[in-house]
Amino acid sequence: MSNFQSVFIEYKKISEAPTFLQLKKKAKNDEHLQELIEVEKITKYKAIDNQGNIYAVENPALLSYQIYMGAKFATRKAPELLCAAKEIKKSKIWE
Repeated sequence: MSNFQSVFIEYKKISEAPTFLQLKKKAKNDEHLQELIEVEKITKYKAIDNQGNIYAVENPALLSYQIYMGAKFATRKAPELLCAAKEIKKSKIWE
C-alpha cells in the first residue's frame, strides 16, 4: 500500500484533513470558520480500507461543524468507492 499517494492524485489522504478543532483555532470568527468549512466541502479526500479498496470521503470536521452550529440532525456523505481492491491488483498499481 506504499503507493497509495500515487493513485487518485487529485485527492488528498484523509489523514491530511484538518480536524474541526484545528479549523476553529485557525478561524478569526464564526464567519471565517464558515469560509474554511466551505473550502473543506470542496476538498477531495481519499481513504483506503483494510481490504485495499479506495474511497472518496469527506472531512469528518464537516459533521462536527453541523453539530457546532446546532443542527438537530447532522449528516455526511457516504464514502464513494473509487477503486476496488481487485481492480488495483489487476492493474498492479502497488508493484
